[in-house]
Amino acid sequence: MKKCVILCVDDEKDILDSLRYFLISKIDAGAYRIEIAESAEEALEIYEECKQSGISIPLIIADYIMPGTKGDELLVNLHKKDPKMVKVLLTGQATLDGVKNAYENASLYRYIEKPWEKSDFLLTVQEALKSYIAGRKLEEMLTEKESLLKEVTLTRLEVIRRLSRAAEYRDSDTGYHIIRMSNYCRSIALAYGVEENEAEILFNAAHMHDVGKIGIPDNILLKPGKLTDEERRIMEKHCEIGADIISEHPSKILQQARLAAISHHEKWDGTGYPNKLSGMDIPLIGRVAAIADVFDALTHKRPYKEAWEVEKSVNLIKNNSGKHFEPKMVTTFLKVLPEILIVKECYND
Repeated sequence: MKKCVILCVDDEKDILDSLRYFLISKIDAGAYRIEIAESAEEALEIYEECKQSGISIPLIIADYIMPGTKGDELLVNLHKKDPKMVKVLLTGQATLDGVKNAYENASLYRYIEKPWEKSDFLLTVQEALKSYIAGRKLEEMLTEKESLLKEVTLTRLEVIRRLSRAAEYRDSDTGYHIIRMSNYCRSIALAYGVEENEAEILFNAAHMHDVGKIGIPDNILLKPGKLTDEERRIMEKHCEIGADIISEHPSKILQQARLAAISHHEKWDGTGYPNKLSGMDIPLIGRVAAIADVFDALTHKRPYKEAWEVEKSVNLIKNNSGKHFEPKMVTTFLKVLPEILIVKECYND
């Protein structure tokens, strides 16, 4: 196991030797070794050698007054290379400007005036090393947490996609509707002005818009002809069923998925279902999903209809601007139509 390095920098060899012998007698020799440098330039060389060898330098103790590059400038340079390194500055005279520079630009841990008290100096070194170790442990914990969160997110997305495919396979031979419709939603959302990470959430959430169809009887869901009024009322229940299946959840993706399920059949003029929302009261994902879902439904075969031509489908959407669809959303849809048609071609039934 490679030992970490405590780097001491001073242009006076007697002080360097004193630092080295004192630290060797007080620190854990199994974990640390002492390196000394008589100038900032030599210290940088040692840093680069350690870096190439994969050796950490948790602590540097540098004198302020040295020929050439001063101690505070060295610490600033090293901070740019390794912000995690704990920096201590030694000073034999009032050097407030240097100390200030080190605090502001190198996250100086502490400065010690010469001559130092051995007990105070040792305490500073011990606390500095503890600070470094605590910082690395925190970093490891955060990395582990990020890894777990990523795993949970990926698992959640996989569950969303599989559940949505389960619903779609009851209504279609391929399940491509979900892929097309979700991609349409992302393209429209981005062009509408939604930030990329939010558009990605909408893309994943849109997969669940029709999950409520799991609760609709086959004789209604797959009926080749026109639905009766009673059958239509049952079919419309898929929005509320979907919202109930997803339910309330702290996950932002699942929150948006629930909104997609409950609101993708709402209409801009308030004549949609299930809650007859209108205008901007309809959630963004509902307004995006409405136009993406209708376009895909129009341009592909369903048990109750043949596929429409793209031009005819686009004209219907234009004619329903301000009625079924938000006008700005229609304008955005038309803007990204070439992109949507590419997706349609790639995932055609």
